[in-house]
Amino acid sequence: MGKLCYVIMPYGGTDQNKINHYNGIYSAIIEPAARAAGYTEILREDHVNTPGAISHNIVKHLAEADMVIADLSHGNANVFYELGIRHVFSKGKTVLICDSTSKQFFDTAHLQIVYYDASALYKITETQEKIKESILQRLQADSVSDNSVHDAYPSLPISILNYINTDDDSERETIRKLQVENAELLRKLKDMGFSKDEIAAKEDEPIEVAIERARKAIPYSGRKALLAFRELAEKGDHNGFLDFLKNTLTLGTLDESDFIEISQISKSLNNNTIRQIVLEVAVKRYPDNENLQIRLVDVYNEVYETKAKAVEMSNRLMGVTYDANGNPIISKEKISMLTENILAAFFDSYIAQKDYQRAIKVAHYLLENKCRHNIMLYRNIAFLEMRLGRYEEAKKYYLLCLKHNYKNDVNHKHYSRFLYNQQLYTEMFEEEEIMLAADPNDSNYCYEIAGDILDRGLLRTPEGLVINRNRDACKAAAIPFLIHAFQNAPDQDSFERLKNFMLRNRMKDEFELVIALLQGEEKGEQLSLDFYPLNYCLNLDLEEKEQEFLKAIEQDEQ
Repeated sequence: MGKLCYVIMPYGGTDQNKINHYNGIYSAIIEPAARAAGYTEILREDHVNTPGAISHNIVKHLAEADMVIADLSHGNANVFYELGIRHVFSKGKTVLICDSTSKQFFDTAHLQIVYYDASALYKITETQEKIKESILQRLQADSVSDNSVHDAYPSLPISILNYINTDDDSERETIRKLQVENAELLRKLKDMGFSKDEIAAKEDEPIEVAIERARKAIPYSGRKALLAFRELAEKGDHNGFLDFLKNTLTLGTLDESDFIEISQISKSLNNNTIRQIVLEVAVKRYPDNENLQIRLVDVYNEVYETKAKAVEMSNRLMGVTYDANGNPIISKEKISMLTENILAAFFDSYIAQKDYQRAIKVAHYLLENKCRHNIMLYRNIAFLEMRLGRYEEAKKYYLLCLKHNYKNDVNHKHYSRFLYNQQLYTEMFEEEEIMLAADPNDSNYCYEIAGDILDRGLLRTPEGLVINRNRDACKAAAIPFLIHAFQNAPDQDSFERLKNFMLRNRMKDEFELVIALLQGEEKGEQLSLDFYPLNYCLNLDLEEKEQEFLKAIEQDEQ
């Protein structure tokens, strides 16, 4: 078919478990369905998943794609915004899908939606077939409206973009458009660091030369460049990647999201220098983009030789300077503008340099000056104090995190790591149970609990938490956590993780029975499973646990 099928869907934000879940939906359901319908070019444009972060490239893809698949699961604002853009541009050729457990936050009841069950492995093929059939139906009836915009204005052309592109403009209108495009190119050249003289030289060049230069830039710009980078990375072709990168940085036109995508693609080559080059150029061209600078700090932190650069850049992001006694100074205006991402980059760079004392000073300075990110500061102070061996101070700040937000699973996660460091394994296990109760969709928590059941014999019973060294009893309790983890994101990566974990723990026979159970085969019923520990976590009353915790804290303070 040779045309683009563009996918818009949630990406999971900063939650790694949700990221894995939606990656699984894309790779296990959406992409195979689109390929089965005849599409060889399928694109999902990962971008910062915040309302309003709709880049120029995304709008172009929504307008130009032959087919758009939109996953409406869990009411993601960006997806609905992007779907609205698509509906304006195109009368048809848009397929809607949604997780069957998802609540709908917008009025889409009148639209045809393919629902899927992400927790049912045996239904994946059936779901793929439904999406494929829906795509083929849209292709056959592209003149029939599939959205409210074209229902309300039936005289609109099938494709607004084609209508615009084929309209016979007058010569004057053509000149006006060229002037607008020229002004935009000049702005981009200035953003890229070209001097006025260099720009003037480009303005004076013959139109034939300018067009030829634009022609040469096409393979190294936008979506075409990203597809080429992905292909080179998949082949592991470092030299080819670098050659193409050189041409892209000198000939092509890249926006901020393009640079971020290329840096992510280059990560798969396990070559920190390539990512560093990409992000350094990006920061020079877009010096006000905080996200690019934070990513560059992360890259600098990975190599010993550039860790000092990471500290220097994170200091600039924070707006922090130090007096003669090493005390931090940050303006109140800057403190009010600090984001969690900037704080994370700052503390990560100081931890990488093992400059714990100065980082603690900055954290206390921010607390004293009413920084709104208290919990994040508490976590970092606790971690830094633990690194310095001051465990009572560390514990105090971990408990402060829980006191301020007990239901936050990340607060329990950090405290459980502290308890592990102190070899308080029973208390650590109880924190892991609360972590899963606070976020039942985090597969990592399931694996941590299953690992502690098998390795330490920690087992939740109706009578309480006990040490049980019976191997069969521990396996029976651990496996339900593994099944729950897989059902959270039933993709190939989850399957491999399940397989590797069970084989590593000498459960080959049980693994085969688990797969049979997931596929609905009778053989799977041979498994002897204890669901009480899992159900205990999933039904844990966090309100009650919080009251118990606060009461214990109050008694300790007295």
